[in-house]
Parts: sequence; structure tokens; C-alpha cells
Amino acid sequence: MTQVRAACLLRDNLLSIIEGPPGTGKTATLAAAAVSWRVATGTPVLICTYSHVAAETVLRRLITLAPTLGLPKHQLAYLRDHESGPADLWPYH
Repeated sequence: MTQVRAACLLRDNLLSIIEGPPGTGKTATLAAAAVSWRVATGTPVLICTYSHVAAETVLRRLITLAPTLGLPKHQLAYLRDHESGPADLWPYH
């Protein structure tokens, strides 16, 4: 499945699961779809991952992408114990 097709499926479904091998564009597709959904609908987007590393990877992509698509960084949040995980993500707790 292409990234464009995956993004369309994400847009058209209330619940979506993205899976696949490393390096296939899952994080980029997810981040772009999430920001686009938030900007277009004004409704929150919840992204759940299996691991903290996956969540941190998605958040870092969102931090970079969000402002370019009109979503202020202060609207991003990361749910994890305060002062756990990488220090660069603490402002998003």
C-alpha cells in the first residue's frame, strides 16, 4: 500500500492501525495524516503506540511537521510520567 493510499484510509476511518517493516514511511504518513485531520476538523487526534520509543519518534516528527501545516506546537501533548523519557520532549508532557 502506498503512503498516499494509507493517508486516505486514515482520513476516511475513525480508527486506523498502521503496521509494517522499518523504513516504509509509517511515521511520516501517520504524522501528516494526524496534523491534517486536526487542522481540517479541529478535533483532537489520539495516537497510541506499542512502545515509548515509537511514541517519541512520532512526537518528534509531529514537532517538526505541525508548524508547517498550520498547527502550533503548543497543541501537541505527550502522555508519560513527568521527567521520564528524553529531556527534549519534557515540554510536551
